[in-house]
Amino acid sequence: WRSLFRPAILLLVEFIAIGNAQDMISPRYADVKAGATIQILLEKPLQTLGDAVECHVGRFVVPAVAHPGGARLSCTAPPAPDLAPGAVDVYAQGDDGRLSKTLQLTYLDLSAPPTLTRAIPRSGNAHDESPVHVFGSNFAPFSGDSMACLFGEVTTPATFVTPTEVTCYAPKLASRSVPSLTVSLQVTLDGSTFSKPGEVAFTIY
Repeated sequence: WRSLFRPAILLLVEFIAIGNAQDMISPRYADVKAGATIQILLEKPLQTLGDAVECHVGRFVVPAVAHPGGARLSCTAPPAPDLAPGAVDVYAQGDDGRLSKTLQLTYLDLSAPPTLTRAIPRSGNAHDESPVHVFGSNFAPFSGDSMACLFGEVTTPATFVTPTEVTCYAPKLASRSVPSLTVSLQVTLDGSTFSKPGEVAFTIY
């Protein structure tokens, strides 16, 4: 399912502001193996488009391309340090110094399924589709409609919140043979590869 995460998919339309700064970065996430195109929107556009510009991504420095108008730069994200998930600082640099404030890029391992640690709440009523917040690691925002939660054998759509949280709804159960049912809760990003069963349990009563 790695093909679902081609670098082109990583180009989000909307720029995301970091803190109160007007400098922005999009997307805020990239694969640990590199290749994603990241864009930096500058608060103060370049005065001369011919100036050399570069992106500092963690400990790497990569060339950048200035777009017409000088307010937007593009560069290719290098591999993550040690090919491990995590966040790195990013900023744009020109001949005369820094062009942007320090922004942040979070690396995710798109070749690995997510890992779950807990769910809030840990139980739900069989007659209600109650919201469930699922916490863990390596949740990716690039999977669109294929992201889902699996409650035992019942799948419900999931929504990306952060690389450590997704939300979904516990399913309604029309009938059951026992007063309460505890099932394994799993998450999939692509609709076929799921987190390990047994990491988090959910009780339907």
